[in-house]
Amino acid sequence: MKPTVSKPLSPVALAWLAEIGITPDLLAHHRPSAARDNSPAAALKALRQAAAHVPDARPVAQDDVAPTSSTPTPVAELPDNLQALQEHAAACQACALHEQRHLPVLGIGETQDVDWMVIGEAPGKDDDRNGLPLQGEAGALMVAMLAAVGRHPQSLGRQDVAVPPGLQPLRMYFANLVKCRPLGNRGPQPEEIAACQSMLMQQIRLVSPRKLLLLGEPVARALLGTDARVEALRQKAHTFRAPWGDAISAMVTWHPAALLLRPQNKPLAWEDMRYLLSLTD
Repeated sequence: MKPTVSKPLSPVALAWLAEIGITPDLLAHHRPSAARDNSPAAALKALRQAAAHVPDARPVAQDDVAPTSSTPTPVAELPDNLQALQEHAAACQACALHEQRHLPVLGIGETQDVDWMVIGEAPGKDDDRNGLPLQGEAGALMVAMLAAVGRHPQSLGRQDVAVPPGLQPLRMYFANLVKCRPLGNRGPQPEEIAACQSMLMQQIRLVSPRKLLLLGEPVARALLGTDARVEALRQKAHTFRAPWGDAISAMVTWHPAALLLRPQNKPLAWEDMRYLLSLTD
């Protein structure tokens, strides 16, 4: 496979980054290495192999109940490791989103001693094509936002975004509410979120992060049970009550994609990254 070159960031994105002090060389795009023997590549390879062997219709056992929006599969019935869960995602037909996906997007990142699990709303176009989260311009902004406070989410696997050497790594795992892309850049419907709920809960249980970073109001609504806007939720410590009894600290901010559409929130997002850093140390 030939290496590809990422598209340059939009003028709005560059203006925001300049405003918070990120220099152009920080975001210089370069060709990613043609072959990488790291965990993101291994995860993608396993995902493609799993997707290639998914039958058109999987058999349903006599005592198996097909998951629906009102009866998502309980966590206990899902695979007990992330690789098997990825294969489960490749075979999942719990909602209509699977019909037009290219690849399901389970997650990527550290799986041991995880500082933050970052949860977005849904895969985008680039995510759907690569089978990995935050692969588009929003992902590049996520790297830049963390680099601006001196941290590097190396586990995101964004080899196309250059950052200064010597940044302290931040152990992170990245996932979404739903694992398949809703077409037309729309948000996922409640029944689609419900169909993926068990899989997300199993991810959280297996990754066992110290804290959660929730990107946007739909994610906060699903995990915190609140209808409040991001403006009211940010810069505060929240608690996610897991079905298995754990209480995990959480914070809320905007998804980087939302910042591209609403540049007036740029300074506030910068403050949120500093708040995240204060909670990490």
